Amino acid sequence: MGKIDYIHTVQPGTGGIDDAFLNRYVLMSGERMIPYQWSMLNNDEKSGIIHDFRVAAGEIEGEHIGMVFQDEGLFKWLESAAYYVADHPDSPVRAWAQRAIDLAERAQQEDGYLLTWFQLKAPDKEFCNLLESHELVCMGNVLEAGIAWHHATGERQLLDVAIKLADHLCEYFMQDGPAGDLVPGHPGIEFCLVKLYRETGQEKYLKLAQHFLDRRGTDPEVLEKQHEREWDRPPIFPTWNTFADHTYMQIHAPVRQQTTAEGHAVRASYLYAGMADVYMETGDRELFAACETIWKNLTGKRMYITGGVGSSECGERYTGDYDLPNDTVYAESCASVALALFSRRMFQCTGDGKYLDTAERAIYNTVLGSVSLDGQSYFYVNPLEVWPDACEKNPSKRHVRPVRQGWYQVACCPQNTLRTLAGIREYIYYTKGDTLYVGMYVGGDAQISLQDRKIALHVQTGYPFNSTVDIRTDSQGAYTLALRDPGWSEETDVFLNGSRVEDCVREKGMIYIQRRWQKGDTVTLKLDMPARFMVSHPRIRANSGRVCLMKGPLVYCFEEADNGTNLSSLRLNPDAAVAEVYEPDLLGGTLTLSVSGLRIMEEGWDEETLYRPFRVKARKQELRAIPYCLWNNRGQGEMTVWIHSSGSEVS
Repeated sequence: MGKIDYIHTVQPGTGGIDDAFLNRYVLMSGERMIPYQWSMLNNDEKSGIIHDFRVAAGEIEGEHIGMVFQDEGLFKWLESAAYYVADHPDSPVRAWAQRAIDLAERAQQEDGYLLTWFQLKAPDKEFCNLLESHELVCMGNVLEAGIAWHHATGERQLLDVAIKLADHLCEYFMQDGPAGDLVPGHPGIEFCLVKLYRETGQEKYLKLAQHFLDRRGTDPEVLEKQHEREWDRPPIFPTWNTFADHTYMQIHAPVRQQTTAEGHAVRASYLYAGMADVYMETGDRELFAACETIWKNLTGKRMYITGGVGSSECGERYTGDYDLPNDTVYAESCASVALALFSRRMFQCTGDGKYLDTAERAIYNTVLGSVSLDGQSYFYVNPLEVWPDACEKNPSKRHVRPVRQGWYQVACCPQNTLRTLAGIREYIYYTKGDTLYVGMYVGGDAQISLQDRKIALHVQTGYPFNSTVDIRTDSQGAYTLALRDPGWSEETDVFLNGSRVEDCVREKGMIYIQRRWQKGDTVTLKLDMPARFMVSHPRIRANSGRVCLMKGPLVYCFEEADNGTNLSSLRLNPDAAVAEVYEPDLLGGTLTLSVSGLRIMEEGWDEETLYRPFRVKARKQELRAIPYCLWNNRGQGEMTVWIHSSGSEVS
């Protein structure tokens, strides 16, 4: 075994995004979300995060305010700030970030340990309750923030904090005895350790990531035994035993023997991302085979059409194959972020565009949909069907919020959404040898290092509303340009300087064009992306007899604001024509889909009749759908993705 020749991501800070669709989110992440979330970090009533660090640093006296995992918020914010500062070095964000970095450095213990809850509430119990503590996943966020800040500014201060922490972890866990048998209760540090290995070249960080994966599941009860042996305090989470089992933590079997996506949906994809990263650096084929098998199960039987994952509120977890309810769904925003991270790594391993199709699906629908257009309210849960009255009165649906919230006590989703949007360029361009990959079609400029040269590209597109993508090179030289051919595009045409290209290589969802490029050469993609009616697998009972609309990567939904109340009474004929209309004054400018449908009438029903013999009256109604990512930006109301079909699929 040995390191494979994998595809590398291109870091943020390599050029500007100028994209009609994504601009609203990328600009919002820097201009609104970063300042707003900084204010939340400093708000003792909302988060208490800065307060906790100040207490840990000895600057003020007080008690720890936040949750055990609250520190992650500061480091996710710092990672996001790094992406922004890379393009805006003179922004006030840099000064805010420096204050946070100085504070984190002062709060860190001499031995490298850094997690304020334990430092302030249980200083003698560090690493004694990995079952509940979230210690290691939070420390992974420190590593990622340190690496991102170093890339953005060249400054080592936060990276040195991360290295000091990682060295402490290696010393503690890479030893004989009980500590050497332990694994993270919450996976997620594994891929962070691999990133630190790549940044520093220090093999011990890769070895620790391998160690955690090798040990995981070999003794499913190892964390429970530690808890019983070393934790003599009340549970951190009193209801832990009501939802947490071995599958919840992906500790039910050795990772190489796991075949299905199980347990907490965020933890799961974080683990799988770590497995893929370790495979890239070691060539461990058994790890990668498990990743392939799990990814196939996850996307083929346990994923919503929006790229949401995790169907049950109890444990925020996967359940079984095809169990995908729309109105009690969980689909945590963080879970879609984690799915995108996992899928991107699978592309890096294989060069197969299908993995980027899934990453894009998760980002363009669930991740974008989790934040309001003003950047100051967020969804934690991302439903596909909402009836606000039921959300308020039905206890089984109270986790489904009909409107985004300004903040959460557990605010992982707002911060994960922010760092994904701020670092979106990690999903756009990739390199391997003399091949430059374009994985997502986003307008703007890029300057990319490819072997010993710099490649300058300019992308112009109306994607995802428009099917044309123009990619112009402003550099000369011989290299291969690899373009993703999305799985939803049934026929993608390629043109070079206006002439159709017939001899390009098409392989595993990618189009390869190899040539000696001249300055000004332009490749044009014509994607096949009309609005389409979609159906789900017959075993998804929640969608039986229903259809939905998609255009390219975008899932569409129907809102009360456009279609009236009681959306369950609407019917669509999948043979009907769909009109596409760009509406510049709606939701910041968006493409709507209109189609003729039916509404089941309430005529003849009175307050004393709940059931009656079958007879149905319906009237025609023009229905309008908007992109799912834009729902709930016009006030509270009903929403649904899936509509009952009035047509027939019998052939």
